[in-house]
Amino acid sequence: MMTENYSKAFYALAGASITGIIGGVYYFYNLLKGEPELSDEIESQIEEISEKVHTGELSVDNAVKIMGMTNKYAEDIIKKSKPDIDFRRREVLNNEEEYEKVCFEYLECKEFSYQTASNAILNKFNISMEDLQKVLSRVAPYELEQRLYETEKPEFDDNNKSMDGETTKKAFIYYGTKFLQQINDFNRIMMQLSQGQQEFIMFKLLILKMRIDDELWFKFEINEAQMRYKLFEHKLYNDPEVKSLHDRITRFDESIGMQMQG
Repeated sequence: MMTENYSKAFYALAGASITGIIGGVYYFYNLLKGEPELSDEIESQIEEISEKVHTGELSVDNAVKIMGMTNKYAEDIIKKSKPDIDFRRREVLNNEEEYEKVCFEYLECKEFSYQTASNAILNKFNISMEDLQKVLSRVAPYELEQRLYETEKPEFDDNNKSMDGETTKKAFIYYGTKFLQQINDFNRIMMQLSQGQQEFIMFKLLILKMRIDDELWFKFEINEAQMRYKLFEHKLYNDPEVKSLHDRITRFDESIGMQMQG
């Protein structure tokens, strides 16, 4: 069963996106039968910085690398456990009851995967989640997102790996406008609810967030993580329209994150 500490850990490790907030949604896990082994790439990265972490103060650079490794390992676990989860979720997008079931299945798997990944990676360095959070808190969310993409970029397929800047901007404006239109009222609603009700609303918020992401995919054949990376690749965060919209989304994300960790 999920604990408050793991909820905070998951939010910290999931990056800037609100997708990473599970909050107080409680359920039992369908445990994986053996997590995938650490890839050679992750093992090499661990070896590269291990001595520095063990013999000195944990630097921001190394904390970001550890966070990137953890995210990568968590995604590997999800892919092994639920290789068709994105396809199945999008397939029932217009069936609300079935869509919620698949979203719940995905969130359950994602929460477990991040717990497993954080335990496995952090134990390699003999550091705690609190140690990692303390160092990462020195970095602004925008900078943290950028540094994570420099460490580990999302996987692309042939349909979206060459998306140009103009299309990327259109995708972000579509996504950001829909995001703010549909969930901007959640923050106000949550403030009026009891803790138990807030947890239910947060779960509904996560489902709505995934729905917006899936609608983005159907329109542009790109998901949110890929789109955000493309914004960095094309240096679009300096575009006034993109920056204004991104700042509004970030403020909303931060307000929700503080409430869930408060």
